[in-house]
Amino acid sequence: MPMAASSDRYSAFETRIGQLVPRAGVGIGPDRTIREAAERMTEESIGSLVVLESGEPVGMVTKTDVVRRVIAAGLDPGEPVRRVMSPEVVTVSADACVFDGLMTMIRNGIGHLVVVDAGRFAGVLSEGDWLAFQRHHPLALLQRIESAPSVDALADYRREALDFLAALFESEGTARSLTELVTEINDRTARRVIDISLTEMAEPLPAAFAWIAMGSEGRREQTLSTDQDNGLVFADVAGAETEPVRRWFLALAKRVNGHLATCGFPLCKGNTMAGNPELCRPLSEWHGLFRGLVQRADPRDLIRASIYFDFRCLYGDGSLVDRMWRDLIEHVGDNRAFLRFLAGEGAVYGGSPVNSLSWRLRSLVGLAPPPVDVKRQGMNPLVRVLRVVALDLGSSETNTLERLDLAREHGRLPADLAESAAAAYEFVMLKRLQWQLRRKDAGEPNVVDPKAMNRLERTFLVEALKTIVRVEEEVRGHYGGVTIQ
Repeated sequence: MPMAASSDRYSAFETRIGQLVPRAGVGIGPDRTIREAAERMTEESIGSLVVLESGEPVGMVTKTDVVRRVIAAGLDPGEPVRRVMSPEVVTVSADACVFDGLMTMIRNGIGHLVVVDAGRFAGVLSEGDWLAFQRHHPLALLQRIESAPSVDALADYRREALDFLAALFESEGTARSLTELVTEINDRTARRVIDISLTEMAEPLPAAFAWIAMGSEGRREQTLSTDQDNGLVFADVAGAETEPVRRWFLALAKRVNGHLATCGFPLCKGNTMAGNPELCRPLSEWHGLFRGLVQRADPRDLIRASIYFDFRCLYGDGSLVDRMWRDLIEHVGDNRAFLRFLAGEGAVYGGSPVNSLSWRLRSLVGLAPPPVDVKRQGMNPLVRVLRVVALDLGSSETNTLERLDLAREHGRLPADLAESAAAAYEFVMLKRLQWQLRRKDAGEPNVVDPKAMNRLERTFLVEALKTIVRVEEEVRGHYGGVTIQ
């Protein structure tokens, strides 16, 4: 096992997990006694042991397990360790980069990570090991966000986290890794805002509810420059109680929207927020809203559909959001007319710039292309057509790359085109993020100027946009998408 990495050479994307393991792994067999496990932890001055069978991790036992499951429960310490071990072991390869290990810990909400090398136990990393290598580590910042005492403190912590991200990703990292971490920070900020807002309400919670993330947040694709897209669903109550309950949740939603604005999430100019009565509804009314959007297939509803149909539960009763997805998928069903209508949505927003006369003329004379809005003209077309595929397949998956995998697996896209589209997505998103980092105060954070790129980057940008056009054409061809007048 390599020696632990020096903190002055720490790189979240270049340093391997194995370089951070502070010592050789300490394990114990599942048939050894609980007493032996406790003695081993004391001897090694550690708080946990990995349970190994034939050299492979099968469980974990901690000092807390010994206290709760043995001493407090009156269990004989001569019993085998397998009686009290936790069988769920989250592992990561020693060859994985530090960032991947960090995100594994964050996603699973764990404080220890079991490291394996070629399937064999190699060691354990704790939160303390991570923090020793980065004073303002994301784990520490996320913990501060989750325990923030006030909205003002929360705003400070989120700014600190985003400043850290800007420094971390200025010269390294991938688009997926950045958006994943940005989304995690934003999710936890929003959840803490909701917690605080609930304590500020004068009356108790009147019904079960869920806070819904929509748009880019719903897709887990947020960048450093983002506004609010959210909604709220609450459980149906008796008829006479609906309006008082609605007023209570509207008051909560407006409070949350205001606090989120304080934390750096601007209010949505289109009012796609839970504080809008249209987006703060009981479950039965969400059912009716989705049914209307699908049945009417009105071009004026396309913008709403493009935001509403990328949703996930951010806080509260997830079963309500699961019901919303079941209702939506049931409404869409085999409604080919609606899918064809949705597949033709791009005609409302205009075509790709790569097909425009100005781009072609500039290419002929060797000039750089004009500035391009990589969100509107690059990312959104891909998002739109893959949304159609996911709805057709009855999937509640919202992430664009995950939807791309679905399209490939179910034959909606050729494998080679799907692979090229994934690379195109990564490149365009990365350019968008880098541009935002370099132009933090720009009024158009998504407009990239190819003249500021080198020739190879310009070539990649053009090829990426052409690939996205091919995906659009392929999906539209499958569903018979038509031009919308």
